[in-house]
Amino acid sequence: MSTRAQTELHTKEMKKRKKRETDRRYRLNKKRAVQETENKLAMTITENENLKRSVEELRQEILDLTSQRQWIEQRFETMYTELEKEIECVRAEADQGFGE
Repeated sequence: MSTRAQTELHTKEMKKRKKRETDRRYRLNKKRAVQETENKLAMTITENENLKRSVEELRQEILDLTSQRQWIEQRFETMYTELEKEIECVRAEADQGFGE
């Protein structure tokens, strides 16, 4: 085999090695990119579940607070009505007392 043939063979072999190395790096980088994407997706799914749970907790808190507010309003109305009746009674008694 001549030196030129050996050089060409060596050059072809080097090109093949370089291509294999390039392909290997490409596959490795692609694998890393896929793994990163999967990790980001998993974190997004987890965050989404956490947000859903938080929304549900807030909805429940709103329902509880609304219920408490309604109870307070009813209690206030009852107390207000009782006080109005009491004031009417006191006025009626006062009117009777002045009328005598």
